[in-house]
Amino acid sequence: MGRLYGDSTPFPFDTDYLELVRGAVTCSVKLLLAQHTIDEARTATSAAEAARTAERARLDRVGEAVRKALLIFEGVNDREGRVADRTRA
Repeated sequence: MGRLYGDSTPFPFDTDYLELVRGAVTCSVKLLLAQHTIDEARTATSAAEAARTAERARLDRVGEAVRKALLIFEGVNDREGRVADRTRA
């Protein structure tokens, strides 16, 4: 089926512009949804990285507290001292 210009002259190309516009809008929507998914994934990754960093810092503080608590056993040759030496190593 031929297309007409607004003044009723025939359009020389066989292109369905309504279908072209539908396809362009559909493509745009899918691209925007994909970008939204990417943005959500980046946000989740950033949040996970922040949580990992905070947890690592907390575990480092726990490890330091354990090392400090075991200092009282330094140089002790009984069973507790040997366990403390192995724990610190």
